[in-house]
Amino acid sequence: MKMKTEHFNQLAEMIEENNKKYDLIIEDWIEHMKINNWSEKRMRWDMLWSVARDKRQAWFDCVYQYLNDDHIDTALRKIVQKQ
Repeated sequence: MKMKTEHFNQLAEMIEENNKKYDLIIEDWIEHMKINNWSEKRMRWDMLWSVARDKRQAWFDCVYQYLNDDHIDTALRKIVQKQ
């Protein structure tokens, strides 16, 4: 994975904090994905896009300097698998 450890940890923390805020766990996202017949990729990105814009945008501004969406999706996949 090309993402710096610091940015991966920030991503995981943003998603975890957001899920706690709305009393969600990864399994809730997976269930929502199945109910709506979404792809796993759609679910992963919706999970990221649900993070507050100010936090998410600051993070994107850093990582888009050296990564693209494929690298971000790899990190999102790892976060989902960890849970």
